[in-house]
Amino acid sequence: MNIDACKDAKDAAERAGVVLSREIAEAESPVLLLLSGGSALKILDSMRPDIYSSNVTIGVLDERVSQDPAVNNYLQLVAHPVIREGIARGAKTIDTVAISGETPEQLAARFESALRDWKEENSGGITIATVGMGPDGHTFGMMPSSAEASAGRSASTNTSAGRSASTDASAGRPTDAKDFDDLFVQTPHWVAGYDAGVNNPYPLRATTTMVFAGEINTSIWYVCGAGKTDMLKRALDPRTRVHTVPARIIQDMSDVTLFTDCAL
Repeated sequence: MNIDACKDAKDAAERAGVVLSREIAEAESPVLLLLSGGSALKILDSMRPDIYSSNVTIGVLDERVSQDPAVNNYLQLVAHPVIREGIARGAKTIDTVAISGETPEQLAARFESALRDWKEENSGGITIATVGMGPDGHTFGMMPSSAEASAGRSASTNTSAGRSASTDASAGRPTDAKDFDDLFVQTPHWVAGYDAGVNNPYPLRATTTMVFAGEINTSIWYVCGAGKTDMLKRALDPRTRVHTVPARIIQDMSDVTLFTDCAL
């Protein structure tokens, strides 16, 4: 793992954008580029649009099950000027906008099918991902286990508008280590669809899993903000259990570069 200590978030995004552009430009085989939403999208501002071609397929690392352009990660991604120009230059995309009435599990199955199809059609291709981390330690769209969140859900029997009414294990935010493992680790699936719970502003998720993380050849992590320092230290601590801080997966991924302004 390479850790690039940056002076601030802008500096980190700029450096990450330069490295990401170089990785794609120098690739000699097809590239699957999976981008994180949220603050990690700032990396795109410093990317070179000329590196995109029909050799590149662009998608998201996790998705919010929505058709709202202000919520859905794919719609935010393709609205970015650099990605728009990349598509105009021939880059392909994996569309993860929710179809009307589609459940998290159904979107996850469609998303996973697209990823597996790309892998099958591009056996020599490489997967590059940008990865962020939330203040709670979540990464991709994998939330940490939380007994408090579980208690909050069980206190209400009503289903919010737009939230899945499913009651199986995959429909609730992971509540303990076993629940986390079942959903994200000990699973054959590359993508999991689930309900992250009432405390999450975007509860319906279709996220790539820990299993899929093993398919990523190069990852560029962008973690900035003083409020994330303690959690990032936990993510980098080998004693941390991944169900408490999913971003601990950074230690197990290949060819990782972390851009951060956190004081480590």
